[in-house]
Amino acid sequence: MDEIGARVGVTGPAVYRHYPSKEALLAAVVDQRLSAFSQNVAAAATGSGGDLEAIIGAVVHDILDRPAPAATYLRERARLAGATPESVRATERRIQVRWLAAVRSAVPTINPVRAQIRQHAIVGAVTTAAREHRDVSRPRLDDLLVASAWGMATAPIAPDPTAPARTGWQAPRSKGDDILAAALALFRERGVSGVGIDEIGAAAGISGPTVYHYYPSKSAVVLDAYDRAGERVAAGVEEALRAATSAEHALDRLASSYVSVAADNVDLIVVTSREADALPPAERLRLGRRRRAVRDGWTAALREVRGDLAEAEARLLVGMVFPLVNHAVEAAEGHAGLQPEIRTLVGRHLRSK
Repeated sequence: MDEIGARVGVTGPAVYRHYPSKEALLAAVVDQRLSAFSQNVAAAATGSGGDLEAIIGAVVHDILDRPAPAATYLRERARLAGATPESVRATERRIQVRWLAAVRSAVPTINPVRAQIRQHAIVGAVTTAAREHRDVSRPRLDDLLVASAWGMATAPIAPDPTAPARTGWQAPRSKGDDILAAALALFRERGVSGVGIDEIGAAAGISGPTVYHYYPSKSAVVLDAYDRAGERVAAGVEEALRAATSAEHALDRLASSYVSVAADNVDLIVVTSREADALPPAERLRLGRRRRAVRDGWTAALREVRGDLAEAEARLLVGMVFPLVNHAVEAAEGHAGLQPEIRTLVGRHLRSK
């Protein structure tokens, strides 16, 4: 609160005269931004179901014009949990109803879950592009994002897969694995800064000090999470490219690999997509190199498939894939059989012109 007060020229305690807590301030930020967003979307809707193309344009332009509030909403919304104001819930419901009606104008048989997955994928991808588009200028940026969003919103419904039976032996989890799993669940709910070592230990069934036998610090837990996620993603990229028979095939295999990793490790993916600031500074360069190597593989395949894209444009679209999938698997959590749907959205995002 002291930092917030300093930004507006008052003391930290003075902020409490207006907001009783950080949570109350966050709720006000979310409420204000979501209301403005809802009004912009409503203004674009022209019929009973709304004009999907106009709504998509309104969403893209709104986020491009105000990327920071959109990013705050995506990152922090879950932390309101039970303290979410009814005004926020009501606005979210209105947006979801309008979005479902608009998508059904293009895909009549889509159900609410799949429509919501598309909504989350689009907003997550566009918000990331709005914050990281340094080498792609408007209005070209607008065109790329609208094409991506339209492709995802109107994608044909992917068939539900027949889930293969899991076979084979699996090694039992170690206590370190238990600690990491417990920490990730807590970090996802409250953020790294909102969780203490004693809480991690209690969730893992041990004392707080015992956690230090496995991890020297909370930041070491975060680093382990990033390393595990990065290793799985990098291994998937290597395997996808090695077995691909063409650039088109490579893109499909890359999408399948990342969607599988994300869907099987939702807590891990959500936390590592939000908590980069909690990483030890000395490790960020190494992790950044691995992330660039992953994106280079995707970009090479995409540029061969889409000769219309400049290098910077291809990199932008590739960079959007990861938040697209991350937000989609989070929205799909608890619903089986939706990986093909998310893979379809990745393909439509990358190939739509």
